[in-house]
Amino acid sequence: MNIRMRVAALLSAIAFVLSGVVALGRVVAPQAQATMTCGLAICFYTDINYVGSLGGGMKGGIVNLLLNMDPASNDKASSIWNTVAIQQACYWDINGGGLRLTVQPGSAVSSLVPLGWNDVISSFRYSG
Repeated sequence: MNIRMRVAALLSAIAFVLSGVVALGRVVAPQAQATMTCGLAICFYTDINYVGSLGGGMKGGIVNLLLNMDPASNDKASSIWNTVAIQQACYWDINGGGLRLTVQPGSAVSSLVPLGWNDVISSFRYSG
């Protein structure tokens, strides 16, 4: 086999592998996006990768997960999504107390675990 044929075979193999990687990304990404629909300004999920919606909020000011939402949602968030173009803040304690995690406009955090924020959010401030 000459060099041109070897290079062509190698390039074909690489293209085949890369097309599989891209195809896998296309299969997974829409599924993840499909679960990221909550219709609110900030959305909380019980599991990483935006699975298990806890709800969220759209009103201004401090929202306590324990008092203003389902009490079972307190200290349960493992991923969050800020759907609007306004910065949001999450807090360890009710009434905006304790440590604060800022969620930038339009951003999402697929896992709060590496940040040390898994299952600790008790309130959030919607700035809109």
